[in-house]
Amino acid sequence: MRLRGKALLGAFFASIVLLLPVYAYARTTFEFMDQSAAARTLSADDAYIRATADLERQAKARSAHPVNKTAYAKIVGSKAKDWSTAERARVEAVLPALEKFIGQLAWDIPPTMHFIRADAALEDNLPHTRGTAIVLPDSVFSMPRPVFASMLAHEVFHILTRHNDKFKEQSYRHIGFQLCETVRIHPKIEQLKITNPDTPLSQHTIAVTYQGRKVDALPFIGFESLSIDATTGFIDKLAVRWLIVQRQNNHCYLDSDDLNSQSTPPQYLEGLAENIGKNTGYLFHAEEVLAENFAALFMSGIGGKPIHTYPSPEILNSLRNLWFVRR
Repeated sequence: MRLRGKALLGAFFASIVLLLPVYAYARTTFEFMDQSAAARTLSADDAYIRATADLERQAKARSAHPVNKTAYAKIVGSKAKDWSTAERARVEAVLPALEKFIGQLAWDIPPTMHFIRADAALEDNLPHTRGTAIVLPDSVFSMPRPVFASMLAHEVFHILTRHNDKFKEQSYRHIGFQLCETVRIHPKIEQLKITNPDTPLSQHTIAVTYQGRKVDALPFIGFESLSIDATTGFIDKLAVRWLIVQRQNNHCYLDSDDLNSQSTPPQYLEGLAENIGKNTGYLFHAEEVLAENFAALFMSGIGGKPIHTYPSPEILNSLRNLWFVRR
């Protein structure tokens, strides 16, 4: 999920190359889903739908009444749209460079990736992924070209990690995150959560220092309280907190129901930046941090911001060495 308002990531390559509707390459195929196929994907009972909480479903549906998971899946599916010629061309212009970039990865990639066109009402107009599909709402088509290209690379990363758990875990560990075999959060806190479609479960903690003590911190996106106005959406009501959890034999838990005393904004976690770098302020989850660095590497190769000009070029270089085939 890519939040709107990102800064430009450098000049975009000048030419626009229009391709056929289906792009067959050596390692993958990109396809545009029509409305009916997209609706089936969006309404699928997948990890995202199953992970959603009661309040977030109501807010994402902008409903005055509770929305169960079955009803929510139908609502999400109803937001699928068909593509216009201009919209397809906008995506097509980026694909040659993007295909070349991911073709050099040292990991398996899915044989097919898809693009879904969605209504602005879906996920409050934010791009995101489901399964092997990148979901593009109205907002992305007003993005400047470099931001649009960066956004596509960011979303492709989510599909790649979903397809290849081994490389996902290796990448997370590379920036200091360790998997929890199980996560147990107090129900009063759990009901405030907002699920990220790109990574529905938050199951990785990082060892940092908080208020002078060593702790394990777990990313958590959620509402501040249960008293929100769900009819006006969710994006302007979310708060990014990292929960201070207990880790025992790789099982992580937070038994307290006091969200304020057991959580903190990520900027107060000492040692976090030393692990993940300072190339992005998008600190929702390890997945999003990595996706932003992946997009930065992509843009640096097509005339965007050079790696050495980032705040933490060493992170980009180490991830490049981890992710790509050495030649």
